[in-house]
Amino acid sequence: GDDSYGQSTVPAGDFTWDFTWVNTGYVNSCAVTTAGAVTCWGYDASNISPAPAGPFSTVDPGGAHVCGLETSGAVTCWGSGQTNTGVWPEQGQAIAPSGTFSQVVTGYAYSCGLTTAGTIECWGDDTYGQSQPPTGTFIQLSAHYYHTCAIDTTNMVQCWGSTSAGQLNAPQVPFVQVSAGHNHTCGLEPTGTIQCWGLDSKG
Repeated sequence: GDDSYGQSTVPAGDFTWDFTWVNTGYVNSCAVTTAGAVTCWGYDASNISPAPAGPFSTVDPGGAHVCGLETSGAVTCWGSGQTNTGVWPEQGQAIAPSGTFSQVVTGYAYSCGLTTAGTIECWGDDTYGQSQPPTGTFIQLSAHYYHTCAIDTTNMVQCWGSTSAGQLNAPQVPFVQVSAGHNHTCGLEPTGTIQCWGLDSKG
């Protein structure tokens, strides 16, 4: 893939055992080692490296920041957004709330976490309402550029944020997984069928 910032150049190591989790951002990538440390590569103008000590179980790089879920359930974020001036890139997207979480995801300049109680908390940029999650109890969460989607306990998908291409218009059928893209969203039904909605200019 695109490697203009080194985001596709994987660090040296034996990947059959060195890493337990990998995730991609916009121009960078990050992984969690078996020891719970995070290593990132690619574009680093926002000082995403080195990462905090952790230990982490998952990591999610955003536009110019990274959030990781610690093994304790706490969320730690770093990079741009460590202040909240309201001007990009300092939108407060790296100021993680306290509490215990089961998942953390990042958008371009915002972040969201799924608490162990099943509620959602978001922080950072809210230009398109992407930091205003719905109320309810949820089981899975996914964010990308300016929109976020989550599956609630009835297996329905709810989305919020930018809907410039209809990426919030989830079909009203049960899903077991949802994945938000740049301007589109895809969901996996219990039957194994995939449905996608939003921008389709590239198929």
